[in-house]
Amino acid sequence: MEQAPHEKKIIEQCKRQNRPLPKKIANAPDLLIGSEFYYSAFNSLNTCRPVSMGIGPIPWTAINDYAIRYKLIGTAADDFFDIMNLVDEEFVNWQSTKA
Repeated sequence: MEQAPHEKKIIEQCKRQNRPLPKKIANAPDLLIGSEFYYSAFNSLNTCRPVSMGIGPIPWTAINDYAIRYKLIGTAADDFFDIMNLVDEEFVNWQSTKA
């Protein structure tokens, strides 16, 4: 996956200074072609979740608004909801094990 401009700058700086890469960059997942959209969507939608005593799931309305914004219809919208809900469930479970 193509790095974001700020990540490229960090990588270049680490190379120049002969320093190790930050863990978030060094351990970044390799995404399959086409999955960048879902990864970006999840990162955006992650900011919409309620937080109180613990984290809650991403609201359905936020996922729906995102699907509408990117004109997802039919099976594309259904797949998007399924993927976001599965990833979100894993993320919430992972967060609860860290707590």
